Amino acid sequence: MKQLLIAALLLTGTLNTTTAQIKTKPLAAGMIPPVIKYSGKLTKAMQFTDESGTYVTFTTETGITNSKEDDMGKAALYAYCYKVTGNTTVPVWQVKDFVDECPVDIKAKFVPGSFAVTDLDKNGIAEVWMLYQTACRGDISPDNMKLIMYEGGKKHAMRGTTKVEISPKNFYGGKYTMDPAFKKSAPAFKRYAIALWNKNVKQKWE
Repeated sequence: MKQLLIAALLLTGTLNTTTAQIKTKPLAAGMIPPVIKYSGKLTKAMQFTDESGTYVTFTTETGITNSKEDDMGKAALYAYCYKVTGNTTVPVWQVKDFVDECPVDIKAKFVPGSFAVTDLDKNGIAEVWMLYQTACRGDISPDNMKLIMYEGGKKHAMRGTTKVEISPKNFYGGKYTMDPAFKKSAPAFKRYAIALWNKNVKQKWE
């Protein structure tokens, strides 16, 4: 009985240690290592440490720029993740999406509050989440919306559109599809992804 109690305590300690290994802290622009170059203006940045090391991850947006030659505009957004070991930084992954040559309303923005670092499956490896919307629109059609999650270097994605209210009981859009990685992922990942999607799916006009 004593040996079983000791084993149980050791197992509990291991689980608690694994959960505690994910440590995060927000970063200002000046706290990103200067050797890391990026496009656009910083929107959110975070440092996290899991059992595989310490990382810097952040998102940027270029905003809308218009061509001097015609009425076309463009905008882009980016997300980056670098592993940091001493003074050495190694790129782990990068996300880029954009709207180009658009003559009407342009949108390429991350959804506020969607950028997060978690360990939902409690395996000691962090998950980095982001949700963003893009559009080239001259009417009331929905935005394209995409949810990206990386666990380590493995990408998971949901793609679809926002939901536009036509009338109090009539909506257009809002559907999504999960890629194979998400479909095969832990139930906790899918629950979190669907909740984040549903929280932000209703179209907000700017």
